[in-house]
Amino acid sequence: MMGCLSRSRSTRGLALILTMWLVIVLVTMVYSLLWDVQVEIRLRRMAMDDLRAQWMARAGVAKAIADLSNDMAIERSEDNVPLDALGDVWAFDNDDKTDISLSDEDDAPTFTVRVVDAERLINLNTAPLEVLMGLFEVLGEDDETVTRRRAEAIIDWRDEDTDPASSLAEPGFQERRHWSEELRDEEGLDWEGTLHNGRFLTVEELLMVPGITPELFYGPGDDGGEAQRERHSRRGRSAEPGLGLRDCVTTLSNGQINLNTAIREVLGALAIAGIGSVADWENVADAIIEQRDGRREDDSDDDDPFLNVGELANVPVATGLQNCGVGLNVRSQNFVITSTGRAGSARHTIVCEVRRDWEVYVHNTMADLYGGGSNYATANLLRMPSQFIAEPTEDDQSSRGDRSAGGLLNQTVERAAVRIVTWVEN
Repeated sequence: MMGCLSRSRSTRGLALILTMWLVIVLVTMVYSLLWDVQVEIRLRRMAMDDLRAQWMARAGVAKAIADLSNDMAIERSEDNVPLDALGDVWAFDNDDKTDISLSDEDDAPTFTVRVVDAERLINLNTAPLEVLMGLFEVLGEDDETVTRRRAEAIIDWRDEDTDPASSLAEPGFQERRHWSEELRDEEGLDWEGTLHNGRFLTVEELLMVPGITPELFYGPGDDGGEAQRERHSRRGRSAEPGLGLRDCVTTLSNGQINLNTAIREVLGALAIAGIGSVADWENVADAIIEQRDGRREDDSDDDDPFLNVGELANVPVATGLQNCGVGLNVRSQNFVITSTGRAGSARHTIVCEVRRDWEVYVHNTMADLYGGGSNYATANLLRMPSQFIAEPTEDDQSSRGDRSAGGLLNQTVERAAVRIVTWVEN
């Protein structure tokens, strides 16, 4: 009897243990399944946030392009002097361009967009030797020999021949030997490599040029110059020196400098090249900025930009700036748009370079473009607010002032167009 009871208790104990293990296994499986579901939900939410952030960034680019296009249209419609300045709508960095949401939902995705005039900077591919030397002096290099060597290195990198730009190079030395052997012991010029002998495609190529150190390229500070760039105000002033070379040059512009948007360091480099006074470059740059700001730095409505380059005569200390070797202008064609979209924890940034100009169409061509007869083309053309009807051609004086189909088809239309040159997403 006792043996039977012992075996019964043993069986019940074993069953209990097996039941407990079964419960543990089932709980583990359920927990694992719930965890997988939660991970899948999170991954889907992250993927959706990434997609929403991407499209918000694109919405920011669309807004910037619209601002650039409308700026031209407004100037033409109000018969204003065509110019670009830091008081224009595209240059603002106000609430209309910061953390913008397209819905009223809580935690809705947003975008922040900024537009920068590429022609406020010095073009690496066209700047003459004197301007490049002046830029290095503005950035703090007081040794004329070093500034000349660095400027000559940039020219040797971008030109298509293999002859050194320096007239002091050893006869018979080609560029590579000149920079890697002849100048090996000079400060900051311990270099080995191959010169590109072609146009700069990006500003980052400067890091491969003899004499261009990371410190010079990024600017001083552990943050690579980010703090200094933040202090670089909308007006083009620097609260304190510290910009890097990359903040002062571009590869996009047409080679001219816009007096109304040029940053302080660029104006200083032009002053050194044109006027020849290294000591006074700050006075010249500040006088130009003060003139275009209307003497009220914090109020964009009081801007008094240069209407033309001839108005430099109103800045006595800037006399001779036009002799710097770089074309000066008050109108810009090339801009850089940076748009960042945010959704949840996702962030997506688009940086694109755009070129803006007027495009001229002949109405007969437009009629074909819109795929219909003259009445169809006329109806569409008259509804386009960003287009402007030019004078009739000499061959059709009878249609002057005629806005009918026949009159329009013998005229031309100008339209503000913004074309994307480069597009980078990350």
